[in-house]
Amino acid sequence: MFYPMLTRRDPYTKKGNGSYYGYSYYYNEVKTDCQDRCVYCDALLSEHGHEGFHIDHFRPFAHFSELKNDPNNLVFSCSKCNIFKSKNWPTKTYFHAHASHDGVAGFIDPFQEQLSNYFEVDSSGELITKGLVAKYMLELLHLNRESRIQLRRKRNILSKALQLNAVVDQDLEHLVRYMQNKDFDKETACAMAVSLREVKNLLTEALNILHKPESQ
Repeated sequence: MFYPMLTRRDPYTKKGNGSYYGYSYYYNEVKTDCQDRCVYCDALLSEHGHEGFHIDHFRPFAHFSELKNDPNNLVFSCSKCNIFKSKNWPTKTYFHAHASHDGVAGFIDPFQEQLSNYFEVDSSGELITKGLVAKYMLELLHLNRESRIQLRRKRNILSKALQLNAVVDQDLEHLVRYMQNKDFDKETACAMAVSLREVKNLLTEALNILHKPESQ
């Protein structure tokens, strides 16, 4: 539900001469490869009303000009994470400047490492970090800003509501089978049906509300 492992397509579209197009050309391809989610805060494009997301140069082209149009260096990002990240690249002074982090500072490449190994979401919707580099990202990108806490909390609630909805559907099926038994008690069955239907209606109403996308 949070921070899935991402896989890049191979290859990305190129010009007839084998060179890459301008980086903005790869918006849809990168969006799909990133599963329509910000690779930093994990917000889904649908949770933003399908707007307000950018293509981000994972390794900033201010430091890596040769990667400006390379789609293998592009990721999908919400506008705020993109702004907070800016030109930051802590490992640029190290002997291996392309390294995305040193275990203490930097950025976890979602196409190389499983971000769920570095972050977990508690019941309140807050991100809990596992390791210093995750803490660096959380603080620099403000990953526990209120909008993101509320988004994750809503996603948690939606998941639990869907699970409960499935249980109610299963109980309704059991009730139907019970009522097909010639020895069933009509009053008991009716009471069960009314109770389950009330729960089902409340769940349907809640799910309809939760499924509505939030605007940026």
